[in-house]
Amino acid sequence: MQGWWLLALGAVAFLYGAVGHAGASGYIAVLALAGLPAEQIKPLALILNTVVAAQGRWQFVRAGHLRWRLFWPVLLAGLPMAFLGGWLDLPTLWFQRLVALVLLAGLMLARQPSGALLPSLPSQLGWMVLLVLLAALKLLGFGG
Repeated sequence: MQGWWLLALGAVAFLYGAVGHAGASGYIAVLALAGLPAEQIKPLALILNTVVAAQGRWQFVRAGHLRWRLFWPVLLAGLPMAFLGGWLDLPTLWFQRLVALVLLAGLMLARQPSGALLPSLPSQLGWMVLLVLLAALKLLGFGG
C-alpha cells in the first residue's frame, strides 16, 4: 500500500484536532517514516498544521468560547514576535539557552503557592511574546 502515509496524516489530524492541537509533531513523524526529505517535511508539516489549527480556531470561535477582550492583546503582541522568530537565525547554543531560561521561569511560576495572584497582564504578555518567539524559531527550523 503506497499511500499509507496519507491515511496516517488524516488520523493524526483527526486525533490531534479532537483534543485542540494541530498535530505538527505527528505530521513530522509520519512524513519522516514515509521517507520524505527534511526540505519537504518542514513546509508540508507547517501547511497541515496551519489548516488544522485554522479549523479548530473556527470551531472555537463559532461555539462562542473566544473572549475577544483577552485575545486582542495576545494577537497584537504575538504577531510581531512570530515574524521576528521566523526572521532570526540563532546559533543552536543560544537557542538552547533561551529555551532553558523560559523553562526555568515557567518552573518558578508553577511553584507559586496555589493562592498566589496571577502575574499582571503586562507580565503575562511578556512571557507570551517570548514563547511565541521561541515557537516561531523552532517551527521554522531556525536556532536548534
